Amino acid sequence: MKFTSLVLCFLCVLSHNHKNAALAQPNTQQNTNQDEPQTEYVWTVQLLDDKERNTLNEYDTLFEKHSLFCNGRWLNVPVLQDPMDLMMLQDLVVRIRPKVVIETGTYKGGLPFFFASVLELSGLKDSKVLTVDRNRPEDVWDLRWFCKTCPECTKPWTQPLWHKYVSFYQGWSDQESVVHDVAQDVTKALQETNGQGPIFVTLDAAHEYDGVSVELLLYAPLVTVGSYLVVQDVKLDGIWGKPGPRAAAEEFLSSYEDFEWDRSIEYYAYTQHMYLRRVSGDIGSLIPVADSNRKNARRHVIEEQKRQILPGSPVGGEGHGGEL
Repeated sequence: MKFTSLVLCFLCVLSHNHKNAALAQPNTQQNTNQDEPQTEYVWTVQLLDDKERNTLNEYDTLFEKHSLFCNGRWLNVPVLQDPMDLMMLQDLVVRIRPKVVIETGTYKGGLPFFFASVLELSGLKDSKVLTVDRNRPEDVWDLRWFCKTCPECTKPWTQPLWHKYVSFYQGWSDQESVVHDVAQDVTKALQETNGQGPIFVTLDAAHEYDGVSVELLLYAPLVTVGSYLVVQDVKLDGIWGKPGPRAAAEEFLSSYEDFEWDRSIEYYAYTQHMYLRRVSGDIGSLIPVADSNRKNARRHVIEEQKRQILPGSPVGGEGHGGEL
């Protein structure tokens, strides 16, 4: 059996075996006291006027211009994230209590180490972090691709938390063998949890439009209902002045019914990412929107690309993500 066919078969088995399983929901409690007054919730982002939004856009530009993301540390480990997004990411992990966290774009290992520590602090001893990159973090530790080196920083892959929770997959994020191995781990996790997972995904490898589009189509089907798919660095579209992660995420949302953009996560009124919550669908598949927009030429290019990886899937690319 060809490897590509094996991957497709694997996702089909996921969809069939868990079609009627209980679907994961965030671990939140609702107020059932009818005597208490109910107030309409207003998203924090709705409080801002255009001038205030422009101020945040200017901050995005400065954050990128001066590489401020290089300055972040978590337990002395470099983490290339805005601190507000780290707060939101940990909040989601605590509420959703994922069985598996999938991250593309390991780089020097800061974010998987961050997730591992949150899993530990949350008592999720049986959960794991699957992280994907072309290069092992130890191979790029002393390189200065984005940020200056940090000799005094802690190397995350040497820490007990890493060995306890993190599994590293070397290869491009859209590489057939990598997608297969990640899907195998997801299948195992679903079997252990009666199909519930939950499975949480964050994409931080590709940042070009094409690469993010393919990553979305490969990894979104693995997310359980009620959990999240995080598309990182959507601010780059505006900074670069061309379609990038945000355009790819918006096209994905317009093409499939399974996800919605959850703006309530942005409780600081600011984020560099898009937090997409899965609201319907089955593991291993996506529900296309019955919309003529899916027939546009750009979508056909992406669909043809994806068929090279998962033949028979409704959507497109062989190539590589944006990992360095």
